[in-house]
Amino acid sequence: MDKKVFVNGKFYSLRREKETFDALAQINGWIIKTGTNENLKKFAHEGYEIIDLKGKTVIPGLVDAHTHFVNYAITLDFVILDGVKNLDEVLKRVERKKEEKNPGEWILGRGWDHYLWGTTVFPDKTILDKITPDNPCALIRKDGHMIWLNSAALKKLNITKDTPDPKGGKIERKNGEEPSGIVTENAVDMVLSKIPHPNKEKLKLLFSKAQKEALEKGLTGVHTFEGKYEFDLVTELYLKNKLDIRMFSSFSKEMLDKIIDLGFKSYIGNTTLSLGVLKLFADGSLGSRTAYMFEPYIGEEKNFGVEVLTQEELDNLVKRANENFIAVATHAIGDRAVHQVLNAYEKTKDIAAKNGLRNRIEHFQIVKPEDIKKAKEIGIIASMQPIHGVKDRDVADKFWGKRCKGSAYAWKTVLNTGIPLAFGTDVPVETLNPFYSMYTAVVRHDIGEESSWYPEERLTLYEAVSAYTKGAAYAEKKENIKGTLEEGKLADFLVLPVDVFKIDPEELYKVKPAATIIGGKVKSGDI
Repeated sequence: MDKKVFVNGKFYSLRREKETFDALAQINGWIIKTGTNENLKKFAHEGYEIIDLKGKTVIPGLVDAHTHFVNYAITLDFVILDGVKNLDEVLKRVERKKEEKNPGEWILGRGWDHYLWGTTVFPDKTILDKITPDNPCALIRKDGHMIWLNSAALKKLNITKDTPDPKGGKIERKNGEEPSGIVTENAVDMVLSKIPHPNKEKLKLLFSKAQKEALEKGLTGVHTFEGKYEFDLVTELYLKNKLDIRMFSSFSKEMLDKIIDLGFKSYIGNTTLSLGVLKLFADGSLGSRTAYMFEPYIGEEKNFGVEVLTQEELDNLVKRANENFIAVATHAIGDRAVHQVLNAYEKTKDIAAKNGLRNRIEHFQIVKPEDIKKAKEIGIIASMQPIHGVKDRDVADKFWGKRCKGSAYAWKTVLNTGIPLAFGTDVPVETLNPFYSMYTAVVRHDIGEESSWYPEERLTLYEAVSAYTKGAAYAEKKENIKGTLEEGKLADFLVLPVDVFKIDPEELYKVKPAATIIGGKVKSGDI
């Protein structure tokens, strides 16, 4: 039996703001008592191991409520292009990766952002052809909604001028004919389905590396949104006792029939792995200019974005899922996409309530004020990623303009309206670091910047931490066992070298946990 008492700490319970205690006792991963050092040291006479935290700060374990975790693991073997500020450096990194490959082997990369290169023009195949003529090359844009391909990749994938656009996706073309090398939305899925995955053993090693990084950064759990291949991998790793963090694993619409046939329902499982929600896509992204909008993008009078699922399709899928005890999480970034998702959720509001389901909108990035109020009335969860707000600010101003005020990345407005807020990173779209993410929520600008973007939408640190703890727990319907430090809940917490509630907010992104504790056991670091 694992029996421990952690003493001489400053434990923030997060049940309410500023509530603290000195010590915590746990048995086999569950908190049985919190209180003063004096009272809990008495447990030493009952065979408990006493662990002295020497005045360090403790907060509940952080849970990233929106990841693509297996895909993040896969990208650890990719050409990493995040934050690269010029095209020449992108090409140099691709060339270096080519040296590791044999002719004909795929070169894969992720994270490029052409806006950082000082252009709004998308790249094309000819640029990559000059440096990778013999290797198919596929570079995923940072938002995951666009892929840049070379000619060898187009040939390997059999994408020609006669290949039709898939429904809800687009193959960009030169002069309306030859593929340019850029594909978006459902065409991305079409491409990725044909690119070979790493072999299973290599992927397991990459997954282990990703888990280690998550633990080092202070994550005790993640919500992951992926397809059948990734879902199967997570299940296999769980059965082999290879999951070191807690996972809420969701599934794609292609799996819905099988999930219903098997009788699976949202939230079933245990404390290590539980079944999540049906993940749908209503539109694209801001960076790819495919988020579905009521009004066109500035400077692009005919571009309203991409409607990935029609209102009728959304209605049918949400209704079928909710009737079968399956909650839904729908990706919606543009205001029109959000509006249509809310319409679908409104029609199943009573069904969802009756069946104990909590429908979510993922991203919720630009929302008309009246739809924020509607979201509250329907009872949805806003699953948002604060880091997007500072990374997207220039592009949002350029293509959405004044529509952003009071509507874009409106964390404070959402919270004040009474909508449950869960935070995440969208990794591998952005960095996995939760302290960087919370930093952006509190200061609403990026590292090295001074002015806050629409500062009225900034959160307090307590609110930001709550979205990573209580909010994430509520989103997976586990607020009764996690999200706060109190008796009867899981002993998942972080030991921090500084009191994050006392430091300068501008220093928050630098915080690194001294230790990450899951189920009362040190999973990373040292205490």
